[in-house]
Amino acid sequence: QGGEPSILPNGALIKSVTPNGPAAKGGLQAGAVVVKADGRLVTSSDGLVAAVHAAAPGEKMTLTLSTGAVISVTLSGQTVNPK
Repeated sequence: QGGEPSILPNGALIKSVTPNGPAAKGGLQAGAVVVKADGRLVTSSDGLVAAVHAAAPGEKMTLTLSTGAVISVTLSGQTVNPK
């Protein structure tokens, strides 16, 4: 949450992360590629946005990155903008 994903063949590229926002606090950085959200495969930016929108503000979401790293972010009520 708080980032701007882009479409990739496998996953969603995070183009930017809001400084001090939930994504940044969770360890998400620009340039990361999210391949799973709460264990569900993410194949596009739309898939990541849908996963975020399906969760309630305040919930924790586990994101798996293409590097194999797993991070946990607490969702806020901020809008996620796919680009």
